[in-house]
Amino acid sequence: MLALGDWSVLAVVGELDLFSYPLLRDRVRAVTMPGRSVALDLSGVSFVDSSGLGAVVGARTHVRDSGGRFAVIAPPNSPLMRLLSLTGLDQVLPSHASREELEVSA
Repeated sequence: MLALGDWSVLAVVGELDLFSYPLLRDRVRAVTMPGRSVALDLSGVSFVDSSGLGAVVGARTHVRDSGGRFAVIAPPNSPLMRLLSLTGLDQVLPSHASREELEVSA
């Protein structure tokens, strides 16, 4: 985990799927504190299945329920952002192209 201002940034690499989503869920819960914002840096994710998408949405819900802000970090033309767009999740998941962009928006 990396702290950027009042954001806790969790970098996710590899595949986000049925086998890896429990680890993401546990890490999000471990870093979430009341009022603390959490961003998932998904720039290093090569594959996402429906379980992975569910984990991202679940992370958003958990962070927002604790009073924090939630965002994802991923390059705009990445396969992940195309998937979020196809599913409509780009409308509910604030996204940033980089950690630097997240820090500037804070």
